[in-house]
Amino acid sequence: MRVESQSQADALEFNPYEILGVRKWASLKEIKRAYFGLVRKYSPELFPEKFIEIRKAYDSLRFPQRRAKVDILIFNEIRGNIGFRGVAAETGSVVKLNKAIKDLESKGWEKDSGLRKKILILLQKRSLVYVSKNYWHEAISEWNRILEFKPDSKEAGRNIIQGYGRLGYSYAQNGLLKKAIQAWKEILNLNPSCVEAAHNIAIASTRLKDSLPEKEYWEKTLELWSEKLESDSDNEYLKNLIVETHKYFGGRFIVQKKESRPQVKKQQEVLGQIGGYAENLQLGMACMNGQNWDQAIRAFEKCLTERPEDVEILNALGWAYLNLNQSNRAFATWNRALKINPKNQSTLGNLVQGHLTIGKNLRTQKAFGPALVHFKSILKVMPNQPEVYMEIGNTYYMKGDLHSAIEHWQTVLTLDPKNKLAQQAVREAKNRARSS
Repeated sequence: MRVESQSQADALEFNPYEILGVRKWASLKEIKRAYFGLVRKYSPELFPEKFIEIRKAYDSLRFPQRRAKVDILIFNEIRGNIGFRGVAAETGSVVKLNKAIKDLESKGWEKDSGLRKKILILLQKRSLVYVSKNYWHEAISEWNRILEFKPDSKEAGRNIIQGYGRLGYSYAQNGLLKKAIQAWKEILNLNPSCVEAAHNIAIASTRLKDSLPEKEYWEKTLELWSEKLESDSDNEYLKNLIVETHKYFGGRFIVQKKESRPQVKKQQEVLGQIGGYAENLQLGMACMNGQNWDQAIRAFEKCLTERPEDVEILNALGWAYLNLNQSNRAFATWNRALKINPKNQSTLGNLVQGHLTIGKNLRTQKAFGPALVHFKSILKVMPNQPEVYMEIGNTYYMKGDLHSAIEHWQTVLTLDPKNKLAQQAVREAKNRARSS
């Protein structure tokens, strides 16, 4: 089960658009106008806390990278209008429209094109009355009926997508995420390329901690963003959406390089363009948290091209290698870090923990010789460690070499005379030796 960190939970709740009172698709000019309007209303001298909140919201939207970092977790409204050409928005009576439609239907409209046209206009008007009252289910049903009258009605088709979009957004705003997902899925059935709907389902799945649709729809969202980049290759905002999504989720949704689809290649290209130590460090650490070791290694290796003697990166890279069962490369990386800074406690701790972890795993598999090699390697960098001598003694005991086991446990007692585990182990080993 994936555990959500407090910072992740905070990110899910922070919505700078609500604070500034603008839509998610607002331009930078609109955002600036909203910000300065609020600053005039809430001056820092009179409303310091409110001003800080407004400033934080504005700062998070000023630049493509910051805005992308926020936008990956905020639901999208589906852009577009609802209506029919030549039909005014209605706020009239549904009862009167129902009666008028019924009267026309009773006159044998099936074979009368004039009557069909009049009924169609009344249906359009009634659908817009439903819209004015936010009766989205009724409106969508009406538009589907209009399509029965006029199958080529692009306006009705567009309205259905908008209706499901607004219905889904309303559900999401009220916490009804499963219903929202169903509404957005209806949009994708009609328009599989609607990235806003796919993105919304991905966000909702993350909030619900539903891993299967989460993976499916984040990958779909990333592919659709990548497709858009094909025709808008200089769009920094789109590039940052891809990068920030992978950083937030620790690279869990990065498709491996063996995939040859254009969308996948585009993502790899964008990730390959990440410049700068800080960006790669952040991505690498995020990938470590997401257990995406391959991508973490690639990010850390890019960091090392800029700072080849960065001990922090070498330490993290070592663990990425170890988790990929590349133990030789892991220890070589930590030893490289140790040559740079022989007294670095993190590096020494990593070497110890790495050898202990592998040694214990080998011992469980009854590979006693290799296990002893790992345990004794620790003593070369950190001698006089009672814990290590204890593990060596345990390994010899399991191997059946009681003399060597007792010898190493007695070394533990020399270093730590009150160690009860060692005392008990020596007694049991001597009793076993006498009885054998």
